[in-house]
Amino acid sequence: MGKKEFTIYERVILVQLVVIVLIMAVNVFITYRINWSREISRMTMEIGQVSRRLSSQISIPFWILNENETQKILLQEIKNPYLAGIAIMQDEVLWTGVTVNQEGTVKELSGAEKNVPVTFYGTEMPPIKVFHTDNRGKAWELGDLVLYTTDTPVKKIVASLLWQAVIQTIALIIGLNILTIVLLYMFLNKPLKQITNTARRIGDGEIDLQVEVTGTREIKTLATAFNKMTSRLRESIAELDRYFTNSLDLLCIADTKGVFRKLNMEWESTLGYSIADLIGRSFLDFVHNEDIDRTLAELQNLDKNESPHNFVNRFRQKDGTYRWLEWRSFPYGNIIYAVARDITARVWNENEMRQMNEELEQKVTRRTESLLMINRELESFSYSVSHDLRSPLRHIIGFINLLESECRPVLSDKGKHYLDVIANSSKKMGLLIDQLLELSRTGRLELKKTRVDMNALVREVLNELSDVTSKRTISWVIDDLPETSADPLMLQAVLTNLIGNALKFTRTGENARIQISSLPGDNKNQTVYFVKDNGVGFDMKYQDKLFGVFQRLHSSDNFEGTGIGLANVHRIISRHGGKVWAEGEIDNGATFYFSLLNESKTDTDFTLQRDNSHE
Repeated sequence: MGKKEFTIYERVILVQLVVIVLIMAVNVFITYRINWSREISRMTMEIGQVSRRLSSQISIPFWILNENETQKILLQEIKNPYLAGIAIMQDEVLWTGVTVNQEGTVKELSGAEKNVPVTFYGTEMPPIKVFHTDNRGKAWELGDLVLYTTDTPVKKIVASLLWQAVIQTIALIIGLNILTIVLLYMFLNKPLKQITNTARRIGDGEIDLQVEVTGTREIKTLATAFNKMTSRLRESIAELDRYFTNSLDLLCIADTKGVFRKLNMEWESTLGYSIADLIGRSFLDFVHNEDIDRTLAELQNLDKNESPHNFVNRFRQKDGTYRWLEWRSFPYGNIIYAVARDITARVWNENEMRQMNEELEQKVTRRTESLLMINRELESFSYSVSHDLRSPLRHIIGFINLLESECRPVLSDKGKHYLDVIANSSKKMGLLIDQLLELSRTGRLELKKTRVDMNALVREVLNELSDVTSKRTISWVIDDLPETSADPLMLQAVLTNLIGNALKFTRTGENARIQISSLPGDNKNQTVYFVKDNGVGFDMKYQDKLFGVFQRLHSSDNFEGTGIGLANVHRIISRHGGKVWAEGEIDNGATFYFSLLNESKTDTDFTLQRDNSHE
């Protein structure tokens, strides 16, 4: 059985009752506040008068300790309805007093009972000092006067006033309500009932009905607006029917069991069924067997949620084949509104794309494994060749030294020249092998990052190069460098190479100047360090060759080197996740930059594969 629906007539009465209660509550509250405050003020004033009067009257009998006279005075004052007790204390001990119990009985308290516990009802007021002035004008403190008050008379007076206010308010509002109910019945209830009945019939499906425009001006306006609303409703329904019919998607209305109630014509063109074949049948009859359980689960979710729900399943066509449909369903009461879109072509494309991606990933994996294997073999080959060349090279250098010591005096000038060329070439060969081994080790060593003091590291490198710098006049500009996170041994090799190059390429000029400094990076966690010189420089069109193995931009006759040092710098900085680049101008110096991340924790070591990808 459903909940009872109130008519507007009943609702107006209900609202009036609520208003009555609110008005009564406000009236009672205002009456209470005003009268309570007034009575409390009166009570406070009378208590003040009593306290002043008593402190004056009892000073003489208190001075001479005349308890009987004092009690007479107290008995006279205890008649005040706001007093529940009076106590006179001497040295914080009861000397005498009177009290009124809850039944209204007055009891005298004599000094003989001062050790007996006494209960005073009411609120204890702050004690008042009692003084007596003797003939010489000296004031003597005798004790304390304590009054106990009660607000019972105030409550009685305020309660009486509140009841009068309530009765007056009820009488006034009842009269107004009776008048309002009569007027509502006469001018609103009957015409509104007609409009209500018409609206109920329209809700049952009779949308062509209209109400009769009669009654007061307001009722006529309401009836006219109601008729306009029903006309627009009919137009909206017709518009929705046109949209429903002309949509390219598959639109349907079904009950919560999945039984079709209404479908558009797209179902016929997409699946081959006629509308008559589908109406009254459950859409589960057409779902692929493998999708039944999932579709049932989605249907249960629709019962629990009142929000749009999306899912995909396969739907059987009239020829027995299946098409992929993407559903968007919305429950409303016992009805489900659903839109289905044919995504068969998209599913086929996605499957083909997925298969192509899998094949591509397999090819990339095989290619990567092949490149890694080739790279490891090249590393191993480079290391083995460099290592194996050391032994024959030592023999060559040894025999050259024997020729130098034993046969040089008997050699011709041309023979001596040949011997010198062989010796120098052997030394260059040894340097080349050492640097190749160093380059190979750079790619194989484990990266051990820690906090590095760049200023201390620069001083250490300059100290190692002191044999070169001590024989030259160089203007050094070394700025304060921020700390960084790096492998200290590898970073030392970077600085040694870059500063060594700056020393090498400035030795042919005068007033050599070398600057070591830093700049902010692209983000706040990055720092760019650079080494700048005013040496021979280089042509910027060859900058891509700077960091390749065996790449040289200057003649070995003028500047010694193997073309491996900058390649090693590139590999080290790449392993740290940074970049290295250079700027230069012929005969106007060069600047070599490298960037590092300023991390607080040790970064994960980059793998050998990534190193090779930077090469």
